[in-house]
Amino acid sequence: MTVNTNPRPFSSSWRRYLDIISITLTVYSIGCLLVELELETDSLRSTGWWYWNELVVALVFSAEYLIRWITATDRRHYPLTFLAVIDLLAVMPFYIGLLADPGQLAGLRVLRMVRMFRLFRHTESLALFLRAFSRCRAELGAVITVVLLVILVNSLAVFYFEHPVQPDKFAKPSDAMWWCVVTMSTVGYGDLTPITKLGRLVGVVTVVVGVASYGVFLTLFGGAWIDVLRERRDKHALHSVAETTATDAQE
Repeated sequence: MTVNTNPRPFSSSWRRYLDIISITLTVYSIGCLLVELELETDSLRSTGWWYWNELVVALVFSAEYLIRWITATDRRHYPLTFLAVIDLLAVMPFYIGLLADPGQLAGLRVLRMVRMFRLFRHTESLALFLRAFSRCRAELGAVITVVLLVILVNSLAVFYFEHPVQPDKFAKPSDAMWWCVVTMSTVGYGDLTPITKLGRLVGVVTVVVGVASYGVFLTLFGGAWIDVLRERRDKHALHSVAETTATDAQE
């Protein structure tokens, strides 16, 4: 009789159970946060049942983080991976809340919403997105550089033209930069509006560059995204053909 001396690996069924618990608890914690913020709008710190509920969730998330770290192939670099950082950020607001002063906790609970990114662990969406972004990162870097330069130049130009006639609205270059970003996004809140001819000319240039940059960005990333999806489809098709061939050969 042969005895199996190899230890049972931490994979397959155990990891599947861990993933199910992780998904369920992530969705549950996000739902609890929304209900808590709705009922306890003015409270800076979780109290009563909400505190104990969050304590249990934080402890389970912490245990999951340690388990994934211990069972990781590369333990040294695991804490630096994207999903490991997300797992850590998911529990940090609770532990910070235990030590920080209540007056400094405004908005800290909202940081728990970062837990939504934990769901990317169980889907290909994030991997496909990062792969598409990686393929066009050089081109996108050039577009972002041009956009930043336009924001800098146009905000300084509109500040120079509008500050003398609207010192209350364009009081600082940062006000002009806010106007430039809003104008490039074509949102146009209307809180800041150039009234000089040269200022309006700068506004026209800002809108045109903003629309053009969006078009270039969507073209570059959209093309890379389609290529990634096509490769994924072809890979699954080849895998299905291989499985069918193997089944026919066995029969």
